[in-house]
Amino acid sequence: MKKFGKILIAFILVLSLSFLVGCSCEDAKLEGIEVTPASVTLDADEIQQLEVKPVPEGVALPAVSFTSSDSTVASVGKDGKVMGIKAGTVEITVKAGEFTKKVTVTVNPILASDLTVPAALEVKVGATATINYTIAPANVTNKVATFSTSDASIATVDAEGVVTGVAGGTATITVKADAIEKGVAVTVVPAVALESITLKQEDQNLNLGQTLQLSCTLVPEDTGLAVSYASSAEAVATVSSSGLVTAVGVGTATITASAGGKSDTIEITVVDDEDLTLDNLQAKLNNAIAAYNSSLNGAMKLSVVTPEITVVTEFAYAYTEDSINELMYKQTGATSIEVYVKGGKIYTNENGSKSSEALTAANAAVLKGQYGINKLVAEALKFRNEFAFYNSLTFEGEAEGVYTFNLDLETYSGSTFKPAGKESIKLLVTYGTEITKVEVQITNTDLTVSTVTLELLGLEKPAINFPADLILW
Repeated sequence: MKKFGKILIAFILVLSLSFLVGCSCEDAKLEGIEVTPASVTLDADEIQQLEVKPVPEGVALPAVSFTSSDSTVASVGKDGKVMGIKAGTVEITVKAGEFTKKVTVTVNPILASDLTVPAALEVKVGATATINYTIAPANVTNKVATFSTSDASIATVDAEGVVTGVAGGTATITVKADAIEKGVAVTVVPAVALESITLKQEDQNLNLGQTLQLSCTLVPEDTGLAVSYASSAEAVATVSSSGLVTAVGVGTATITASAGGKSDTIEITVVDDEDLTLDNLQAKLNNAIAAYNSSLNGAMKLSVVTPEITVVTEFAYAYTEDSINELMYKQTGATSIEVYVKGGKIYTNENGSKSSEALTAANAAVLKGQYGINKLVAEALKFRNEFAFYNSLTFEGEAEGVYTFNLDLETYSGSTFKPAGKESIKLLVTYGTEITKVEVQITNTDLTVSTVTLELLGLEKPAINFPADLILW
Protein backbone atom coordinates (compact mmCIF):
# COMPACT_ATOMS: atom_id res chain seq x y z
CA MET A 1 0.00 0.00 0.00
CA LYS A 2 2.84 2.37 0.78
CA LYS A 3 4.42 1.50 -2.55
CA PHE A 4 1.18 2.30 -4.36
CA GLY A 5 0.97 5.67 -2.57
CA LYS A 6 4.46 6.59 -3.66
CA ILE A 7 3.64 5.71 -7.26
CA LEU A 8 0.48 7.79 -7.10
CA ILE A 9 2.35 10.81 -5.71
CA ALA A 10 5.02 10.52 -8.43
CA PHE A 11 2.35 10.34 -11.11
CA ILE A 12 0.66 13.46 -9.76
CA LEU A 13 3.99 15.35 -9.71
CA VAL A 14 4.79 14.42 -13.31
CA LEU A 15 1.31 15.41 -14.41
CA SER A 16 1.60 18.76 -12.60
CA LEU A 17 5.01 19.46 -14.16
CA SER A 18 3.68 18.70 -17.61
CA PHE A 19 0.80 21.05 -17.00
CA LEU A 20 3.12 23.83 -15.87
CA VAL A 21 5.44 23.43 -18.88
CA GLY A 22 2.48 23.46 -21.21
CA CYS A 23 1.21 26.69 -19.70
CA SER A 24 4.65 28.32 -20.04
CA CYS A 25 4.81 27.69 -23.81
CA GLU A 26 1.33 28.92 -24.40
CA ASP A 27 1.93 32.09 -22.37
CA ALA A 28 5.30 33.03 -24.03
CA LYS A 29 5.02 36.30 -26.03
CA LEU A 30 6.99 37.83 -28.92
CA GLU A 31 9.49 40.32 -27.48
CA GLY A 32 11.10 41.44 -30.72
CA ILE A 33 12.58 40.34 -34.02
CA GLU A 34 16.10 39.75 -35.26
CA VAL A 35 17.01 40.52 -38.88
CA THR A 36 20.17 39.26 -40.53
CA PRO A 37 22.25 40.61 -41.98
CA ALA A 38 21.90 43.87 -40.02
CA SER A 39 23.32 45.88 -42.94
CA VAL A 40 23.82 45.08 -46.60
CA THR A 41 26.29 46.21 -49.25
CA LEU A 42 25.69 44.98 -52.78
CA ASP A 43 26.11 45.83 -56.45
CA ALA A 44 23.38 46.73 -58.92
CA ASP A 45 21.33 43.64 -59.89
CA GLU A 46 22.80 41.71 -56.94
CA ILE A 47 20.32 40.05 -54.54
CA GLN A 48 20.57 39.59 -50.76
CA GLN A 49 18.08 37.56 -48.72
CA LEU A 50 17.01 39.02 -45.37
CA GLU A 51 16.29 36.46 -42.65
CA VAL A 52 13.83 37.28 -39.84
CA LYS A 53 13.70 35.35 -36.56
CA PRO A 54 11.48 35.83 -33.50
CA VAL A 55 12.85 36.83 -30.11
CA PRO A 56 12.79 34.66 -28.09
CA GLU A 57 13.30 31.69 -30.37
CA GLY A 58 10.44 29.24 -30.63
CA VAL A 59 7.75 31.91 -30.40
CA ALA A 60 5.39 32.09 -33.35
CA LEU A 61 6.42 34.81 -35.85
CA PRO A 62 3.58 37.01 -37.16
CA ALA A 63 3.34 37.93 -40.84
CA VAL A 64 6.44 39.89 -41.89
CA SER A 65 6.41 42.88 -44.27
CA PHE A 66 9.33 44.59 -46.01
CA THR A 67 9.44 48.14 -47.41
CA SER A 68 12.21 50.19 -49.05
CA SER A 69 12.70 53.90 -48.38
CA ASP A 70 13.67 54.34 -52.05
CA SER A 71 12.85 51.54 -54.45
CA THR A 72 14.77 53.30 -57.24
CA VAL A 73 17.98 52.56 -55.32
CA ALA A 74 17.13 49.15 -53.86
CA SER A 75 13.90 47.17 -54.01
CA VAL A 76 12.68 44.47 -51.64
CA GLY A 77 10.19 41.68 -52.29
CA LYS A 78 7.54 40.19 -50.03
CA ASP A 79 9.96 37.34 -49.35
CA GLY A 80 12.69 39.69 -48.06
CA LYS A 81 14.93 39.52 -51.12
CA VAL A 82 16.73 42.85 -51.60
CA MET A 83 17.92 43.83 -55.09
CA GLY A 84 20.36 46.64 -55.86
CA ILE A 85 19.17 49.04 -58.57
CA LYS A 86 21.53 52.02 -58.61
CA ALA A 87 24.18 53.64 -56.43
CA GLY A 88 22.93 55.04 -53.14
CA THR A 89 21.81 54.18 -49.62
CA VAL A 90 18.32 53.20 -48.45
CA GLU A 91 16.67 51.72 -45.40
CA ILE A 92 14.65 48.51 -45.54
CA THR A 93 11.97 48.49 -42.84
CA VAL A 94 11.10 45.02 -41.57
CA LYS A 95 7.86 44.76 -39.57
CA ALA A 96 6.39 41.82 -37.69
CA GLY A 97 3.40 42.59 -35.53
CA GLU A 98 4.26 45.65 -33.44
CA PHE A 99 8.01 45.23 -33.89
CA THR A 100 10.18 46.81 -36.59
CA LYS A 101 13.82 46.71 -37.57
CA LYS A 102 15.66 48.82 -40.10
CA VAL A 103 18.40 47.46 -42.32
CA THR A 104 20.75 49.89 -44.06
CA VAL A 105 21.38 48.90 -47.67
CA THR A 106 24.23 50.45 -49.65
CA VAL A 107 24.33 49.91 -53.40
CA ASN A 108 27.78 50.33 -54.88
CA PRO A 109 28.29 52.71 -57.81
CA ILE A 110 28.22 51.19 -61.28
CA LEU A 111 31.68 51.89 -62.66
CA ALA A 112 32.57 52.49 -66.27
CA SER A 113 33.64 49.35 -68.12
CA ASP A 114 34.49 51.01 -71.43
CA LEU A 115 35.09 54.48 -72.88
CA THR A 116 34.87 55.37 -76.57
CA VAL A 117 36.53 58.55 -77.89
CA PRO A 118 37.80 59.69 -81.30
CA ALA A 119 41.39 58.69 -81.97
CA ALA A 120 42.33 62.11 -83.33
CA LEU A 121 41.02 65.64 -83.71
CA GLU A 122 42.13 68.62 -85.80
CA VAL A 123 41.44 72.23 -84.91
CA LYS A 124 42.71 75.59 -86.13
CA VAL A 125 44.34 78.17 -83.90
CA GLY A 126 41.58 80.20 -82.29
CA ALA A 127 38.90 77.71 -83.29
CA THR A 128 37.14 75.09 -81.16
CA ALA A 129 36.06 71.47 -81.51
CA THR A 130 34.18 69.20 -79.12
CA ILE A 131 35.28 65.71 -78.10
CA ASN A 132 32.28 63.39 -78.23
CA TYR A 133 32.47 60.29 -76.05
CA THR A 134 30.44 57.28 -74.95
CA ILE A 135 30.69 55.59 -71.55
CA ALA A 136 29.59 51.97 -71.08
CA PRO A 137 27.52 50.47 -69.59
CA ALA A 138 24.51 52.68 -70.28
CA ASN A 139 23.50 52.65 -66.59
CA VAL A 140 26.93 53.73 -65.32
CA THR A 141 26.63 55.88 -62.20
CA ASN A 142 28.98 58.66 -63.31
CA LYS A 143 27.94 59.52 -66.85
CA VAL A 144 30.28 62.52 -67.19
CA ALA A 145 33.91 62.21 -68.23
CA THR A 146 36.73 64.55 -67.21
CA PHE A 147 39.27 66.11 -69.53
CA SER A 148 42.88 67.28 -69.28
CA THR A 149 45.46 68.47 -71.77
CA SER A 150 49.09 67.49 -72.05
CA ASP A 151 50.08 70.96 -73.27
CA ALA A 152 47.89 74.00 -72.60
CA SER A 153 50.18 76.15 -74.76
CA ILE A 154 49.02 74.11 -77.78
CA ALA A 155 45.42 73.21 -76.92
CA THR A 156 43.14 73.76 -73.94
CA VAL A 157 40.05 71.79 -73.00
CA ASP A 158 37.15 72.72 -70.72
CA ALA A 159 34.88 70.59 -68.54
CA GLU A 160 32.50 70.01 -71.44
CA GLY A 161 35.21 68.60 -73.70
CA VAL A 162 35.49 71.71 -75.87
CA VAL A 163 39.03 71.93 -77.26
CA THR A 164 40.47 75.33 -78.22
CA GLY A 165 43.47 75.63 -80.51
CA VAL A 166 46.08 77.93 -78.98
CA ALA A 167 49.16 77.49 -81.18
CA GLY A 168 50.33 75.21 -83.95
CA GLY A 169 51.46 71.78 -82.77
CA THR A 170 50.14 68.58 -81.20
CA ALA A 171 48.78 67.76 -77.77
CA THR A 172 47.00 64.86 -76.16
CA ILE A 173 43.64 65.35 -74.51
CA THR A 174 43.07 62.70 -71.85
CA VAL A 175 39.48 61.65 -71.32
CA LYS A 176 38.77 59.83 -68.05
CA ALA A 177 35.70 57.92 -66.87
CA ASP A 178 36.19 56.36 -63.43
CA ALA A 179 39.41 54.30 -63.78
CA ILE A 180 39.40 54.21 -67.59
CA GLU A 181 41.49 56.72 -69.53
CA LYS A 182 41.68 57.27 -73.28
CA GLY A 183 43.81 59.75 -75.21
CA VAL A 184 42.78 61.91 -78.16
CA ALA A 185 45.59 63.16 -80.39
CA VAL A 186 44.88 66.81 -81.17
CA THR A 187 46.60 68.57 -84.03
CA VAL A 188 46.38 72.35 -83.96
CA VAL A 189 46.74 73.87 -87.41
CA PRO A 190 48.27 77.35 -87.50
CA ALA A 191 45.70 79.93 -88.55
CA VAL A 192 46.05 81.85 -91.75
CA ALA A 193 47.36 85.30 -90.86
CA LEU A 194 44.66 87.97 -90.90
CA GLU A 195 45.48 90.85 -93.20
CA SER A 196 42.56 93.14 -92.39
CA ILE A 197 39.15 93.47 -90.76
CA THR A 198 36.59 95.99 -92.01
CA LEU A 199 33.21 96.88 -90.54
CA LYS A 200 30.55 96.95 -93.24
CA GLN A 201 28.60 99.71 -91.47
CA GLU A 202 29.52 103.41 -91.50
CA ASP A 203 29.38 106.00 -88.70
CA GLN A 204 25.74 106.80 -87.99
CA ASN A 205 23.15 108.26 -85.65
CA LEU A 206 20.72 106.12 -83.65
CA ASN A 207 17.66 107.15 -81.71
CA LEU A 208 17.31 106.03 -78.12
CA GLY A 209 16.27 102.39 -78.08
CA GLN A 210 17.30 101.68 -81.65
CA THR A 211 19.54 98.74 -82.51
CA LEU A 212 22.08 98.12 -85.26
CA GLN A 213 23.55 94.75 -86.26
CA LEU A 214 27.22 95.00 -87.18
CA SER A 215 29.06 92.69 -89.58
CA CYS A 216 32.66 92.47 -90.73
CA THR A 217 34.73 91.45 -93.74
CA LEU A 218 37.89 89.47 -92.94
CA VAL A 219 40.76 89.17 -95.44
CA PRO A 220 41.45 86.35 -96.02
CA GLU A 221 38.12 84.75 -95.11
CA ASP A 222 39.42 81.35 -93.96
CA THR A 223 41.34 82.47 -90.89
CA GLY A 224 39.00 80.72 -88.47
CA LEU A 225 39.19 83.75 -86.20
CA ALA A 226 36.28 84.97 -84.10
CA VAL A 227 35.41 88.67 -84.07
CA SER A 228 34.97 90.45 -80.73
CA TYR A 229 33.20 93.76 -80.17
CA ALA A 230 33.58 96.49 -77.56
CA SER A 231 32.01 99.87 -76.80
CA SER A 232 33.94 102.87 -75.52
CA ALA A 233 30.86 104.13 -73.65
CA GLU A 234 28.33 101.52 -72.57
CA ALA A 235 26.16 104.21 -70.99
CA VAL A 236 25.60 105.47 -74.55
CA ALA A 237 25.67 102.31 -76.67
CA THR A 238 26.14 98.67 -75.74
CA VAL A 239 27.30 95.96 -78.12
CA SER A 240 26.74 92.22 -77.75
CA SER A 241 29.22 89.46 -78.52
CA SER A 242 27.45 89.00 -81.86
CA GLY A 243 27.78 92.69 -82.78
CA LEU A 244 24.28 93.96 -81.94
CA VAL A 245 24.50 97.63 -80.94
CA THR A 246 21.78 99.09 -78.70
CA ALA A 247 21.40 102.83 -78.13
CA VAL A 248 20.80 103.36 -74.41
CA GLY A 249 21.79 106.95 -73.67
CA VAL A 250 22.40 110.26 -75.39
CA GLY A 251 26.00 110.77 -76.49
CA THR A 252 28.71 109.29 -78.67
CA ALA A 253 30.38 105.87 -78.45
CA THR A 254 33.07 104.19 -80.51
CA ILE A 255 32.39 100.55 -81.37
CA THR A 256 35.50 98.47 -82.06
CA ALA A 257 35.56 95.13 -83.91
CA SER A 258 38.72 93.07 -83.33
CA ALA A 259 40.20 89.80 -84.59
CA GLY A 260 43.71 88.43 -84.90
CA GLY A 261 45.37 91.61 -83.71
CA LYS A 262 43.52 93.76 -86.28
CA SER A 263 40.60 96.12 -85.62
CA ASP A 264 38.19 98.58 -87.18
CA THR A 265 35.87 101.15 -85.60
CA ILE A 266 32.70 103.09 -86.24
CA GLU A 267 31.23 105.98 -84.29
CA ILE A 268 27.67 105.78 -82.98
CA THR A 269 25.91 108.98 -81.99
CA VAL A 270 22.76 108.48 -79.93
CA VAL A 271 20.14 111.21 -80.04
CA ASP A 272 16.91 111.67 -78.10
CA ASP A 273 14.38 112.62 -80.74
CA GLU A 274 11.42 114.73 -79.66
CA ASP A 275 8.75 112.23 -80.63
CA LEU A 276 7.94 109.00 -78.87
CA THR A 277 8.14 106.06 -81.27
CA LEU A 278 8.00 102.28 -81.18
CA ASP A 279 11.77 102.25 -81.64
CA ASN A 280 12.51 104.31 -78.54
CA LEU A 281 9.48 103.53 -76.33
CA GLN A 282 11.15 100.82 -74.23
CA ALA A 283 14.35 102.81 -73.81
CA LYS A 284 12.45 105.93 -72.74
CA LEU A 285 10.39 103.93 -70.24
CA ASN A 286 13.50 102.33 -68.78
CA ASN A 287 15.32 105.67 -68.68
CA ALA A 288 12.39 107.27 -66.86
CA ILE A 289 12.30 104.52 -64.21
CA ALA A 290 16.09 104.58 -63.90
CA ALA A 291 15.93 108.32 -63.20
CA TYR A 292 13.61 107.71 -60.24
CA ASN A 293 15.70 104.79 -58.97
CA SER A 294 18.85 106.92 -58.99
CA SER A 295 17.24 110.01 -57.46
CA LEU A 296 17.17 110.69 -53.74
CA ASN A 297 13.81 112.45 -54.12
CA GLY A 298 10.64 111.74 -56.04
CA ALA A 299 6.94 110.96 -56.07
CA MET A 300 4.66 108.53 -57.91
CA LYS A 301 0.99 107.59 -57.97
CA LEU A 302 -0.46 104.25 -59.02
CA SER A 303 -4.17 103.84 -59.78
CA VAL A 304 -5.77 100.49 -60.57
CA VAL A 305 -9.40 100.80 -61.66
CA THR A 306 -11.61 97.81 -62.50
CA PRO A 307 -15.41 97.49 -62.71
CA GLU A 308 -15.30 96.02 -59.20
CA ILE A 309 -12.78 98.13 -57.29
CA THR A 310 -10.46 101.12 -57.34
CA VAL A 311 -7.07 100.97 -55.60
CA VAL A 312 -4.94 104.11 -55.37
CA THR A 313 -1.36 104.11 -54.10
CA GLU A 314 0.55 107.33 -53.43
CA PHE A 315 4.30 107.18 -52.88
CA ALA A 316 6.73 109.99 -52.07
CA TYR A 317 10.28 109.74 -50.80
CA ALA A 318 13.22 111.81 -49.64
CA TYR A 319 16.19 109.48 -49.20
CA THR A 320 19.66 110.08 -47.87
CA GLU A 321 22.70 108.29 -49.30
CA ASP A 322 22.32 105.39 -46.88
CA SER A 323 18.87 105.73 -45.29
CA ILE A 324 15.49 107.47 -45.47
CA ASN A 325 14.81 111.04 -44.43
CA GLU A 326 11.07 111.07 -45.15
CA LEU A 327 8.68 108.65 -46.86
CA MET A 328 4.98 108.22 -47.54
CA TYR A 329 3.29 105.09 -48.88
CA LYS A 330 -0.48 105.38 -48.79
CA GLN A 331 -2.84 102.83 -50.35
CA THR A 332 -6.64 102.99 -50.33
CA GLY A 333 -9.07 100.47 -51.76
CA ALA A 334 -9.86 96.93 -50.67
CA THR A 335 -7.38 97.42 -47.87
CA SER A 336 -5.94 100.53 -46.27
CA ILE A 337 -2.18 100.76 -45.75
CA GLU A 338 -0.21 103.80 -44.63
CA VAL A 339 3.54 103.83 -44.05
CA TYR A 340 5.42 106.97 -43.08
CA VAL A 341 9.01 107.73 -42.16
CA LYS A 342 9.69 110.89 -40.20
CA GLY A 343 12.18 111.91 -37.56
CA GLY A 344 14.02 108.59 -37.55
CA LYS A 345 10.89 106.50 -36.97
CA ILE A 346 8.65 104.27 -39.08
CA TYR A 347 4.90 104.66 -38.61
CA THR A 348 2.49 102.02 -39.95
CA ASN A 349 -1.30 101.90 -40.14
CA GLU A 350 -2.79 98.73 -41.62
CA ASN A 351 -6.59 98.79 -41.66
CA GLY A 352 -6.66 100.85 -38.46
CA SER A 353 -3.94 98.95 -36.62
CA LYS A 354 -1.26 101.54 -35.86
CA SER A 355 2.33 100.97 -34.77
CA SER A 356 5.75 102.60 -34.81
CA GLU A 357 9.39 101.56 -34.55
CA ALA A 358 12.83 103.10 -34.80
CA LEU A 359 14.34 103.43 -38.27
CA THR A 360 17.53 101.39 -38.75
CA ALA A 361 19.78 100.76 -41.72
CA ALA A 362 18.38 97.22 -41.96
CA ASN A 363 14.68 98.08 -41.91
CA ALA A 364 15.29 101.10 -44.17
CA ALA A 365 16.56 98.72 -46.85
CA VAL A 366 13.57 96.42 -46.32
CA LEU A 367 11.21 99.38 -46.49
CA LYS A 368 12.64 100.54 -49.83
CA GLY A 369 12.12 97.08 -51.26
CA GLN A 370 8.67 96.49 -49.81
CA TYR A 371 7.16 99.90 -50.47
CA GLY A 372 9.61 101.47 -52.92
CA ILE A 373 9.75 102.45 -56.56
CA ASN A 374 10.23 98.95 -57.92
CA LYS A 375 7.04 97.71 -56.23
CA LEU A 376 4.89 100.27 -58.02
CA VAL A 377 6.74 99.82 -61.31
CA ALA A 378 6.36 96.03 -61.11
CA GLU A 379 2.61 96.39 -60.65
CA ALA A 380 2.11 99.00 -63.36
CA LEU A 381 4.69 98.09 -66.01
CA LYS A 382 4.97 94.30 -65.95
CA PHE A 383 5.44 94.43 -69.72
CA ARG A 384 8.39 96.82 -69.50
CA ASN A 385 11.10 94.34 -70.52
CA GLU A 386 8.93 91.84 -72.41
CA PHE A 387 10.08 91.54 -76.03
CA ALA A 388 6.78 89.95 -77.14
CA PHE A 389 4.89 93.05 -75.95
CA TYR A 390 6.83 95.55 -78.03
CA ASN A 391 6.94 93.14 -80.97
CA SER A 392 3.11 93.14 -81.15
CA LEU A 393 2.66 96.86 -80.47
CA THR A 394 1.57 99.37 -83.12
CA PHE A 395 1.52 103.17 -82.93
CA GLU A 396 -1.95 104.69 -83.35
CA GLY A 397 -1.20 108.37 -82.98
CA GLU A 398 -0.53 111.35 -80.72
CA ALA A 399 -2.88 114.00 -79.39
CA GLU A 400 -1.92 116.76 -76.94
CA GLY A 401 1.17 114.91 -75.78
CA VAL A 402 -0.55 111.55 -75.28
CA TYR A 403 0.90 108.80 -77.46
CA THR A 404 -1.40 105.83 -78.04
CA PHE A 405 -0.14 102.35 -78.86
CA ASN A 406 -2.30 99.30 -79.59
CA LEU A 407 -1.41 95.70 -78.71
CA ASP A 408 -2.18 93.19 -81.48
CA LEU A 409 -3.93 90.45 -79.50
CA GLU A 410 -3.66 87.94 -82.36
CA THR A 411 0.14 88.08 -82.59
CA TYR A 412 0.94 88.74 -78.93
CA SER A 413 2.71 85.74 -77.37
CA GLY A 414 3.89 87.18 -74.05
CA SER A 415 2.86 86.30 -70.51
CA THR A 416 1.93 89.72 -69.07
CA PHE A 417 -1.53 89.89 -70.65
CA LYS A 418 -4.14 87.24 -71.43
CA PRO A 419 -5.84 88.12 -74.75
CA ALA A 420 -8.82 85.80 -74.12
CA GLY A 421 -11.96 87.81 -73.40
CA LYS A 422 -10.29 91.09 -74.38
CA GLU A 423 -11.58 93.48 -77.02
CA SER A 424 -8.44 95.63 -76.97
CA ILE A 425 -5.37 96.52 -74.92
CA LYS A 426 -3.91 99.99 -75.35
CA LEU A 427 -0.89 101.77 -73.92
CA LEU A 428 -1.23 105.53 -73.42
CA VAL A 429 1.98 107.42 -72.67
CA THR A 430 2.00 111.09 -71.74
CA TYR A 431 5.26 112.55 -73.03
CA GLY A 432 6.66 116.03 -73.50
CA THR A 433 10.36 116.21 -72.84
CA GLU A 434 10.00 113.24 -70.50
CA ILE A 435 7.43 110.57 -69.64
CA THR A 436 5.01 111.73 -66.94
CA LYS A 437 2.24 109.14 -67.14
CA VAL A 438 1.81 105.58 -68.41
CA GLU A 439 -1.64 104.02 -68.64
CA VAL A 440 -2.62 100.51 -69.68
CA GLN A 441 -6.24 100.48 -70.86
CA ILE A 442 -7.93 97.07 -71.15
CA THR A 443 -11.35 96.80 -72.80
CA ASN A 444 -13.10 93.48 -72.31
CA THR A 445 -15.42 91.88 -74.85
CA ASP A 446 -18.36 92.95 -72.65
CA LEU A 447 -17.03 96.52 -73.14
CA THR A 448 -16.12 96.98 -69.48
CA VAL A 449 -12.84 98.84 -69.06
CA SER A 450 -10.00 98.40 -66.57
CA THR A 451 -7.02 100.73 -66.29
CA VAL A 452 -3.63 100.68 -64.60
CA THR A 453 -2.07 104.14 -64.43
CA LEU A 454 1.37 105.13 -63.16
CA GLU A 455 1.98 108.86 -62.75
CA LEU A 456 5.58 110.06 -62.45
CA LEU A 457 5.13 113.21 -60.39
CA GLY A 458 8.66 114.58 -60.43
CA LEU A 459 12.08 114.26 -58.85
CA GLU A 460 11.91 117.25 -56.55
CA LYS A 461 11.87 116.82 -52.78
CA PRO A 462 8.19 116.15 -52.02
CA ALA A 463 6.11 118.07 -49.51
CA ILE A 464 4.61 115.16 -47.59
CA ASN A 465 1.36 115.79 -45.73
CA PHE A 466 1.83 113.73 -42.56
CA PRO A 467 -1.19 112.82 -40.36
CA ALA A 468 -1.65 115.19 -37.44
CA ASP A 469 -1.75 112.33 -34.92
CA LEU A 470 1.31 110.54 -36.29
CA ILE A 471 3.23 110.89 -33.04
CA LEU A 472 0.51 108.89 -31.26
CA TRP A 473 0.81 105.80 -33.48
